[in-house]
Amino acid sequence: MLFRVLGPLEVSGGGATVPRGAGPRALLTALLLPPNSVVPGYRLAEAIWGTDPLDRIDNALHQAVTRVRRALGPAGAAAVVTRSPGYLLVVGAASIEAACFEAQYRGALARAAADPGAAVDMLEEALAWWRGPAYAEFADGFARPAATHLEELRLAAREDRAGLLVACGSTAEAVAAASDLAAENPLRERPVELLIRALYAAGRTADALAAFRRHREHVARELGLDPSRGLRELEARILRDDPDLPERGTIRLSGVAASAPAPGGHCRGGRRR
Repeated sequence: MLFRVLGPLEVSGGGATVPRGAGPRALLTALLLPPNSVVPGYRLAEAIWGTDPLDRIDNALHQAVTRVRRALGPAGAAAVVTRSPGYLLVVGAASIEAACFEAQYRGALARAAADPGAAVDMLEEALAWWRGPAYAEFADGFARPAATHLEELRLAAREDRAGLLVACGSTAEAVAAASDLAAENPLRERPVELLIRALYAAGRTADALAAFRRHREHVARELGLDPSRGLRELEARILRDDPDLPERGTIRLSGVAASAPAPGGHCRGGRRR
């Protein structure tokens, strides 16, 4: 089975389907947040019914578990296990696309210094797992911490991809990627830095300086602040055409996925076939 949580909840393989009803979907999502760990019944009840669950939940919770097991097909009974004081989902990390995304992201970072082009390909395969907001319908509720973590990783992976495109000389593609990131996150420094570096690497010095000025004006207007020291120094180096400022080569990467747990088994690529 493959549990897809980087977008609307999906389950595929082995005759499994997504359980019908918001309650069973919430239950399955709650079990996926700490797979192979016991989730107490009261936490599952809170995920299904909110912070003020039913007075007597045992029977209702058991019914929801039964519906989840049936939806997961022949392997459902073995996958959702009763374990005091609640239930746990027995699943390999390679069967959860969030774990696969994190592992592939970590692998791309490990490959980046030696082969930035291959690292770009690996990042694109990792990012292809995504179909929408992580944990979708539950991202604003009990799944918020996990969803926020994954969304931050997704943004960092997109930024690392833009930086690696500069490093391997794909400057036009790097400019396009960094421009999208800067437009989506106008107060975030890293996309602006990547855009400036990509434009400079593409020989568009005037545009690089204009990107810095736009950012300076935006943070002054929105936050009453100046750009960071690092960005100001980057502008100064571009203005004096610093020969030690590489147009290509090493790009600072986020490293945020370095501690992601390695899934057991093999993760297939995220592109849907």
